[in-house]
Amino acid sequence: MAGCSSYRVPPLIISRLARGGKTTALMALFDALKSSAEFLPIIVSFNSSANFDLVDDENNEETILRAIATQFYNNLPFKPNEIVFDKAKVLAFLDEAGKSFSGGVVLLIDELNALSRPLDRAGARFLQKEFLDHPNRYLVFTSHVLMTLESNYKNLDELLGTVSSRTYRTVHMPQCFDLNELRKMPRCAALTKSFVSLCSGIPSLIYSVTSLREEALSDRFARIGLIVDAHEEKQVLMDFLSEILSGERREGSTCRRFDVLSSLLSVEKIQWPMMYIGCICRLFVTCDPCLFIGCLICSDLLTYSKTEQGGKDWEVIVTVATVIRSLYSKLRGTSGPFHICPVRTFPNVECISTVLPTLPEVMEIISSFFLTADTPTILIVSLGYDKFADFDLLVCYGCSTNQFVCDGYQMKLSRAFPKRDIPKCIRTGFLFRGKAPARNNMKAGWQYLSENDMIDFLGFSLAPLIPTCYGEISDADDFE
Repeated sequence: MAGCSSYRVPPLIISRLARGGKTTALMALFDALKSSAEFLPIIVSFNSSANFDLVDDENNEETILRAIATQFYNNLPFKPNEIVFDKAKVLAFLDEAGKSFSGGVVLLIDELNALSRPLDRAGARFLQKEFLDHPNRYLVFTSHVLMTLESNYKNLDELLGTVSSRTYRTVHMPQCFDLNELRKMPRCAALTKSFVSLCSGIPSLIYSVTSLREEALSDRFARIGLIVDAHEEKQVLMDFLSEILSGERREGSTCRRFDVLSSLLSVEKIQWPMMYIGCICRLFVTCDPCLFIGCLICSDLLTYSKTEQGGKDWEVIVTVATVIRSLYSKLRGTSGPFHICPVRTFPNVECISTVLPTLPEVMEIISSFFLTADTPTILIVSLGYDKFADFDLLVCYGCSTNQFVCDGYQMKLSRAFPKRDIPKCIRTGFLFRGKAPARNNMKAGWQYLSENDMIDFLGFSLAPLIPTCYGEISDADDFE
């Protein structure tokens, strides 16, 4: 009794970012269903690696039927886009198969979002009628983004008055921070906690970057084909930075194009793995600070996180957060990192690196910069000299004159403390320590940040990279 309410079964959705293990999970489910002998699983894939070409004049229903029809052949004698199918015969086969297997037919679709997002009316209605309302038929699909059939055919429901809304079931894809387990993967014997957290504890992403090399991840990112046009760059960057910092997902945001690279903790909560933040920032080709972030993450941080020597990875993480906070000030008019500039200043942001060994030499460069600056500017100075005293990063703000303020940041993994009062040329010193210290016996001019202070500064997506947070799995998701 197709369409009978007693047979309405919600679809199962496996949703996660690129290289998140969705196809592996779907194949594991296919194998389990096949071995049970109770179900007839039919698996089709619109993954780019499946070599199934979309046809321009097909609607989504026709494409899905063609994909199902290809599974009727042991050895397909022609290209999938050349197959001629008869809808009635395909459905008749499904009917007969449903009678032969006590559990029924399960259609598994890999990367349904590759057809269109949302599905067109024909495709959504076909899946609803033939696999959700129909007895002994079930639907499981993967998607880079959380997409529901309900939202796709809602307007059609209102038009026809025949289709009722339904819920959906979701699968929380696993995270793993157990180094003993993760090191069992090929070429992963030397994994560090830092590197695992950089990949958000996603085993398949960890494997992609280590076993398949970073170049493979870059190639995969390039194949996704994401583009940010120059005329929209400001708005897209503003939306992207807002979600990195707050974790609040807005459906109409211009950065929804990047969802393929995000982790959804709920329909309204989103987290961006650090690895993909670096890839996305490289798309903003006219924004030098974004390119600076991309280089820090995809080159420096990737290297440092594989060794965890000297806390260099922690320095890069704080530097990335500082640039993000500064760019957000430029775009939103906020007061910048630790309120270094007045609100509604919308300062320019510049990033430089230096290996000069002493503070007076670096301050000369900073002074010369602001002497010629013609707009309010936040200047971020990365200090590359290993034995530089007291500071790893300087963050300065000035406006059109030689007058400027300068904060110093020190990043430590160990129990070390600043040994000196801050010099007079520095407004405030901020200690970012992996394990937040007690605040007694502070040297003059320093602020020791608590863990909550660091979480607030780094924002929602970067906070899991605080060393004391390595291995924590968010309890905020609402997946089943």
